[in-house]
Amino acid sequence: MNRNRGKQTVLFLDECQEIGGFFGEDRYKTFFVFLDSLCREPELGLCVMLACRPSFFELEPIRTINFGRFFESINLGPLEESAAISVIHRGEPDIQF
Repeated sequence: MNRNRGKQTVLFLDECQEIGGFFGEDRYKTFFVFLDSLCREPELGLCVMLACRPSFFELEPIRTINFGRFFESINLGPLEESAAISVIHRGEPDIQF
């Protein structure tokens, strides 16, 4: 939790498996390495949620940096809207922007 604001920052990335096509370009290669460093910084209190197919964690450099070690996997099939909202909230109040 960000102590200065009393709020938690949530970063939600959807369809992560689609980024595999961009890893060949130099300007995108280090994005997840950078995100990895943010996840390891406890003072940031960053909560990262990824929506992806399992194949995402087999992509390079995702596999090399073992990026999956930061995440609790929740395997889902297609969800109705109410079920999807329940997963996102995980028992917490609505996310407000």
